[in-house]
Formats: sequence, C-alpha cells, structure tokens
Amino acid sequence: MKEIEYFKGVKVGIVGYGKLGQALESRIYAREDMCLVAIFSKREGLVSPYGTLLAKTDDLPSFENRIDYLFLCGGSFSDMEELSIKCARIFNTIDCYDNHAKMSEYISSLGKVNKESKTTSLVACGWDPGLFSMMRCLLSSISEGDATTFWGKGISQGHSNALRQIGGVKDALSYTIPVARAIKQCKDGEYVPDKQKHKRVCYVHKEHSASKRALREIICHVPDYFEGYDVRVHFVSQTRLNKMKQKLFHRGEVFKSFSIKENHFDMNFSLNLDSNPLFTAECLLIGLNALKSLARAKKYGTFTLFDIPLKYLSPLPKPNLVSKYI
Repeated sequence: MKEIEYFKGVKVGIVGYGKLGQALESRIYAREDMCLVAIFSKREGLVSPYGTLLAKTDDLPSFENRIDYLFLCGGSFSDMEELSIKCARIFNTIDCYDNHAKMSEYISSLGKVNKESKTTSLVACGWDPGLFSMMRCLLSSISEGDATTFWGKGISQGHSNALRQIGGVKDALSYTIPVARAIKQCKDGEYVPDKQKHKRVCYVHKEHSASKRALREIICHVPDYFEGYDVRVHFVSQTRLNKMKQKLFHRGEVFKSFSIKENHFDMNFSLNLDSNPLFTAECLLIGLNALKSLARAKKYGTFTLFDIPLKYLSPLPKPNLVSKYI
C-alpha cells in the first residue's frame, strides 16, 4: 500500500463496494499514478484484500482535503442521485449513473450543486451510458436517421441492483436478452418500440415469507427498469445465484443501416465483455483523465462525454495523439 501522506500522484476514493467498486479497486492498485485513500460503504464488516481503508459513507466530509477525485459506484436505482449531491458539495466526482430516463434531471440537479460548490462532476461514464452514447451520437450524425442499440445477452448490473432493493428480495440477477426478431426488423429498416427490443429475465432468491406472486407483480412494474418489458421472473436458491455470479458477462452493439441512391451502408460498433464490472471500471479510469483536465481548468459543473474533447480522455499529449492515431 502506498504511503498516502507522501504520495505525489492523484489521490482517489471509492464510494460503494459492490462488484464495480471491487473491480475499480483492483485496477487502481495495478497503476502507479494514483493512490486509493479509502473506500466508503454503508455496509458493516467489509474487508479489502488490498488492505484499503474502509470507512463509513457518513465519514466522507472528514476526507475533504485528502482526496482529489471521488468515484461513485453506488446503484443508480437506489441512492446515486442523493449521494452524488452530497459528495459534489465537497469533491470532484465521476460516476456511471445509468438511469437513461432521468439523465437530464440528474445532470441539472447535480450541476447546480457543482456551480455553488465550485466542483466538477463527470457523469454517465460507463460503457452504456458512456462509450455507447458517443457511438450513438457519431453514427446518428452520418446521413439521416438514428442509430439503434441492442444490449445482451448479459447480466445488467443496474437492473440487478434494482431487483435487490425490492422488499422480500434477498439477492438477484437480471439478464438483458435482445429479441432476435427485433434485431432483424431494425436492420431491415423497420421501426420497433424500445421496450419490444429486449426481454428482462430475472433470477431471484427471496425471503422465506415473501410471496412469489406479489414479488413478480412488483418487479414487472418497476418504472424505468422493468415496466413495459417482457419480464420473466425465476425464483432460485442462493447457491445457484452464487454460481451465476461467477461470470458477470455482457455484450451489446450500436448499429445503423441506410441507403443513398441505391447504395447501402452498414455501420456497427460492438462489445463482448467477459466482465461487465471490470470493463466499466476501465471506462471510469479513462474518464478520470478528462475529469482532471476539467477540474484543473476550473470548469465547474456537470459534464458528460459529449462535452469532452477526445484529447482529454487520452493520457497521451496532443502531438503523440496526432502521430499515433491520425
């Protein structure tokens, strides 16, 4: 563990110690340019395999002058909105908030706090939203029409977290599965409503006294996450869930097909991830390069990847970028 008081690089903290927080911790310790000061969590009895200091979320204010940048790895469904406001009053923050339906409201609320507190926040900096958002913008800008996104098959961290917040649910995983017929229709240029493009398949380990029928009804009507989708709910043992958690894979693609004067064009950007949390952690670390540039320039407010020049994302200086990638 680096000697924090004498470390000359970037000092960071993590809020939330679920799968993403754990993945991010492992990636930070693989680097020499940053020091992980502490991990903050509401849960009791946690132990870090790296010996990282584990503190309570309520202790965050006491670290005001000890942390340069704070990674927010809490769940978007439950506490991210309130937690980000609290943290942005003191720290420069970065997160992968993923509630697409509430994104504009989230950015507006957080931005007011950033301006008042003279802090900087980079939000929605995962692979989707984040990397895929950039691809949707880029592909949609070429000729007429919008790009289309399909996710899965894979385990959705955000939807799984939403399940686990429901009373009566001990543990759960949610799989996002694209509908094959919808993919073909979209690639043939047909319109398909967003909620008909994917199925949500949920595996739930419930409290003994909880009603399966009642839980299924609640899950199917969770707004922004499950309501309006084809939702399948399976009740399973903790043993089976633990086995399923050993492979937190995900995948997805953004594509666009169009024609100009009888000439057809296909564009596609896809990801196939063995570990959703590890790849999301890498996206956050790339985003930190941009957050540092914004904060050092005293650009206070809330930003997304749409606001970031590509040169801010790379650790390479501009001349190297030109010679290497153009």
